Amino acid sequence: ASLTNCDNYNSSYAGFYCPLGNLSSQVGIVFPFLGNITSVTNEISLTIGNPLMIFNQANRVYSDIALQTSLSGFSNRTVDLGLPFYLGRTIYHGIEGYSSPLGTGPFWAF
Repeated sequence: ASLTNCDNYNSSYAGFYCPLGNLSSQVGIVFPFLGNITSVTNEISLTIGNPLMIFNQANRVYSDIALQTSLSGFSNRTVDLGLPFYLGRTIYHGIEGYSSPLGTGPFWAF
């Protein structure tokens, strides 16, 4: 609710969020329907930066950009963590129907 759309500052950045400074928040992630478990909740820390300043850097991968989405079938409380979620983390993917020491896929572990 406290995020401003960048379109207020520059129409070329429509859809991006433009906080005045870096905004840090804990986000709860719920993974429903995992085997016999109804759901699993985990919290991660996210930082959202201002793309008007960030895009002026020489980097090509950004870990702190937030974008509004209107994907069909998803509520406005949906977060697509995308590539930035992988930066600095070890993440394991279980392929559906295949076994591993962590269990049978599908799963994501971090």
